[in-house]
Amino acid sequence: NILYTDKTGTLTKGHLQGHLFMMRSQIYEKFVSIPQPIRQLLAFCIRASTSSVINRDGHVIGGNSTDRAFLSYLDLDTLKIPVRVDRVQEILFSSSLKFSASDVIHIDPHNKESSLIPNRVTIVKGAAEKILQKCDSYFEKDGSVFKLEESDRIALNSECSLLSKNEIRMVAIAVSGEPLEKGKREIPNNLCLIGVIGVLDVIRDEAQHAINTAHRAGIQVVMVTGDRKETAVAVAKQISLLPKEVELRELEKQNMVITSETLNMMSDIEVRKIIPSLRVIASALPTDKSRMVTLSQAEGLVCLLYTSDAADEEDSV
Repeated sequence: NILYTDKTGTLTKGHLQGHLFMMRSQIYEKFVSIPQPIRQLLAFCIRASTSSVINRDGHVIGGNSTDRAFLSYLDLDTLKIPVRVDRVQEILFSSSLKFSASDVIHIDPHNKESSLIPNRVTIVKGAAEKILQKCDSYFEKDGSVFKLEESDRIALNSECSLLSKNEIRMVAIAVSGEPLEKGKREIPNNLCLIGVIGVLDVIRDEAQHAINTAHRAGIQVVMVTGDRKETAVAVAKQISLLPKEVELRELEKQNMVITSETLNMMSDIEVRKIIPSLRVIASALPTDKSRMVTLSQAEGLVCLLYTSDAADEEDSV
């Protein structure tokens, strides 16, 4: 009766590409157009914290999709520059945390690409709306650091929301002088924002046909994604999961789109009532999937949970 499906790698191809870089007051489509101080800092932080391997020719091997997307935004000459760091502690990305962090020490401090790069730094990458909350400062174009005012944070979140409507996932990258504590999985304090990278994933050609086939068979399809609601809705409209002409506010009012935060403020009885209307669950956690399957079964529905990444669904399974 009802199919719960993830987005990345299932409805989309899962081949994420770095599309743009946004600072507080500027958007850069090309890496080489970023002012040099920030370009060097960004390049170091991306390479020093990646789970991918970069060979001598600058080719990227392995790693998670977000790390590969970040590396795809850099130019080939930058990828060829070796980065020598020791990782003291690391927090791996998960869909429940929505961020990753690497506490690194520069092995060769006298041969650094930029004076902005400290000998030891914690690099944090994650959902823009989550990381921005923890930032209290930001880098300007010349590398100077300024206090991040609440008005700046609101403006950045607004811009992220606008770009998300174009199916772009917004991932922030920031640094902190605070080391990671062993055994703790928390975002460090006193983050200084470098910027936000826009990551684009291409929708599968067959996705819309598959959705239409399911609908003709009387199967309700619900997309459950960790993306913010603006990105999720943009993708859902492209594959006919949501009507293109209806605005987000109205979709939320009709309970067709809901966020994990709102979902977890609702009782099981309240959630069961809106199941027939649901089409998109955004900013989702793995536990949201298990809850929705349980509640759907309680309504007498036969459920299928489909994912392209079984390892990431361990919590929900």
